[in-house]
Amino acid sequence: MGELEELRAEVRSLADRLDITELFARFAAGMDAQDWEMLGSVFADDAVFDHTAEYWGKGIVEDVQVGKAEVLRMMKIGVSRHFVSHHVITNHRMKVAGDRARAVTYLTSVHLDDPQKPKTHEDHGAWYLTELARSTDGWKISRIKHIGLWRTNMEPPGPVRRDEVTEMKTWLDGVRAPAATKR
Repeated sequence: MGELEELRAEVRSLADRLDITELFARFAAGMDAQDWEMLGSVFADDAVFDHTAEYWGKGIVEDVQVGKAEVLRMMKIGVSRHFVSHHVITNHRMKVAGDRARAVTYLTSVHLDDPQKPKTHEDHGAWYLTELARSTDGWKISRIKHIGLWRTNMEPPGPVRRDEVTEMKTWLDGVRAPAATKR
């Protein structure tokens, strides 16, 4: 690869990383503003949202939504019960392979349900393990897995499992470009 091609590849890589980071900012803002159109703009039509977790005394409980409409329906139920929320999605680690990418991000969120009781809120921290796909109108989340780590003022579902820690550590290794990537 020549110098110009290397420079173009580096600029594209940086632009992809910036676009994906901005996607997560829109994701957080959509939840906080309860802006369902903005929130919907981050998901692919065939998106999958996985909230599967281990619960104390119940074992592993599967909780997976499939398709953008179902993902948004469940997010509206979860987010709209809050008067206001504050989602911070940080520590973006990602790998891009053509029109596919994987990202590991950290979530901290605070939820205030009663505006008259600002000291009473529910907080939690999690990892998002995300698969993304480039579409004609930018990067979209095609699959996202929420791994809850801690909660305050909320009943924690259960322990973080060792396999979830391993999955977070190795998540980026699984990104593969499709055989025929169109640009």
